Amino acid sequence: MTSNLAKSLAQHAQDTFTEADTVLIGLQERMEIDGASPQHLARMTSLLKRHVQALPQLEGLFVYDDKGGWLATSFATIPSNINNADRAYFKQHLSSTDLNVHISHAVRSRSTNNWIIPVSRRFNKPDGSFGGVVLATIRMSYFQEFYDSFQLGEEGAIFLALSDGSIIARRPFKDEYMNKSLQQGSIFSNYLPNSPTGIAVVRALVDNVERMYGYRQLEQYPLVIGAALSKKTILSHWTDETRRAVAMVALMLLGMTMFGLLLLRQIQHGMQAEADLVDAKRGLEKLAMYDGLTGLANRRYLDTLLPAELGRALRYSHPVGLIMIDIDYFKAYNDLFGHPGGDDCLQKVAKAIQKSLNRPSDVAIRYGGEEISVLLPGSDLDGSVLVAERIRVNVRELKLVHPGNPTGYVTVSCGVHAYVPDRGDECSGKKLIMNADQALYRAKRDGRNQVQANREPSHHG
Repeated sequence: MTSNLAKSLAQHAQDTFTEADTVLIGLQERMEIDGASPQHLARMTSLLKRHVQALPQLEGLFVYDDKGGWLATSFATIPSNINNADRAYFKQHLSSTDLNVHISHAVRSRSTNNWIIPVSRRFNKPDGSFGGVVLATIRMSYFQEFYDSFQLGEEGAIFLALSDGSIIARRPFKDEYMNKSLQQGSIFSNYLPNSPTGIAVVRALVDNVERMYGYRQLEQYPLVIGAALSKKTILSHWTDETRRAVAMVALMLLGMTMFGLLLLRQIQHGMQAEADLVDAKRGLEKLAMYDGLTGLANRRYLDTLLPAELGRALRYSHPVGLIMIDIDYFKAYNDLFGHPGGDDCLQKVAKAIQKSLNRPSDVAIRYGGEEISVLLPGSDLDGSVLVAERIRVNVRELKLVHPGNPTGYVTVSCGVHAYVPDRGDECSGKKLIMNADQALYRAKRDGRNQVQANREPSHHG
């Protein structure tokens, strides 16, 4: 039970921070491209308010300049004589050129005095120097309300901690628990170094209660989740279940023993059949959305995902990029090495493409045959071209021998297109694919093993 609960809680945390980070990526890009003009900051303030209204986990959104001064906020007004240069996340971004997301220790908001979890990104000035910070603050009460909805018994517990062991949310909640380190506890010192997920019976550092924990380290963020039932609760449940089982067995023995055995066998068969049906359903769902050879998403998944991403891009005025990729001279490769060799080539190229994607939102899809597409939400044309070039180089570095290719190795051609959708265009997905396909055609026509971008403007802008 605790293992499954930890898995569900980890997915909840993953989704919560991914939604906040997706907003920050857009704000980071806007600040780097549009700058901090009064007109832009006025539009930015309106956008911040809409984001906070749309995402219940957000307490607020903020933009700070390179000195820690407030440029924009989702709150009604910017307080006077307030500066955030002393915050740990601001100092981190000031001292590091890393543009990736940063999750900080829990702090009390200077605006509301509520406990919050800061999630931030650095943005740069046009010359590459530090421009400031975009910040999303996640309400700790958002996690608290969710954790309180689970029935864990009187001494059950849930914690969410940074990878250094610092607690940033916990059930039950006390102020003194916040940022307390679990680094010296058994889960962080003994279990996590050996496995990112598991079950452990340990005595908690914060309240000295012995519990059975299911723990899990998140894949995308430096966070660890733990869910636990107390040893007393587990033993109590076990005792009650044992008593009921003994009473049932006694009644069965006093009554119709043979009938009971037959009934038990039928129940077991029914449970197994139900489990087989569930497994079969999951297998069919995976087959319906993923390519069995490469492990990538398939065309049906793209048909489902693309309208949703274009709708999101339309709401937030974000760009969407698409890369169409074709393995050069693949028919000749199949003729030389046979279909098993071609399948092996496709698998290796798919892995190289997947390795080239850095963001969780980027999705690689087997479009058909030897053609693969990559959907890049939030990526403009220049950013999409950089990803395509990285893909082209990584495939070339595989050094898969291909005598039918003039280079002597397996290479790919890439066509790229990106734009910001506009209202009233019901065929934006088809146009995105068509424009990327046209760029791919030029790449193949002009000699292959290259990236071509469709820079022709559409009515979308």
